[in-house]
Amino acid sequence: MDIDALLDAVEDGDFEGVQQAIENDGIDPNDTDEDGFSPLMLACHSGQGAIGEFLLEKGANLHYTASDGSDALLCAVQGGFVDICTTLLNAKASVNASNPDAFSPLYSASQEGHKDIVKMMIKMKADVNAQCQGVSSLFIAAQENHISVVQALLSADCDVNATNPSLATALFIAVQKGNTSVVKSIIKRKKKTLHFEQPTKQVRCVRARAPVCVCRSACNCLCAC
Repeated sequence: MDIDALLDAVEDGDFEGVQQAIENDGIDPNDTDEDGFSPLMLACHSGQGAIGEFLLEKGANLHYTASDGSDALLCAVQGGFVDICTTLLNAKASVNASNPDAFSPLYSASQEGHKDIVKMMIKMKADVNAQCQGVSSLFIAAQENHISVVQALLSADCDVNATNPSLATALFIAVQKGNTSVVKSIIKRKKKTLHFEQPTKQVRCVRARAPVCVCRSACNCLCAC
């Protein structure tokens, strides 16, 4: 059996096949395919928790990172597998990205709307202000209209005025997308610290109006605050 056969067994949830490949055929649990995907990463991506635990017991590298910045925890987060995330965190997986341009577990969970995983990452002291290619977890959650995730990040005291490369804030993108509940939540919780008149490149494209003006005319959200 080679690494491809082992990966097939992992993806199929074939526990006995995985066990035989490692214990009898001598396949290294840290071997990867040509794309740099490890058996542990695939188990986490596929929701195969028992196989993932077995691979860890057999020495799978919890901290291995593929060339695109993916690791086992990120794979589990993207799939929304809370139990697997818990297992990996208990095994001391890092809650922050391996490099500034990579997706962090918190960012990925925020993008996908996995509220319970977001709360888990916050509890494990993930950096709530870390950015992926200049975009914060709050910004992506606001853009995708994940209100419960936005509320969790605001409760963790994230930087509500952080901007993306276009200098737009989470409030601005929520307004632009018409995500009214997110706009109301940001203003209600962070009204005293918001930079309403903060200029942005995108503001100049919307009749030179700052987010507060857009709120008044487009979403009528300030009345809730």
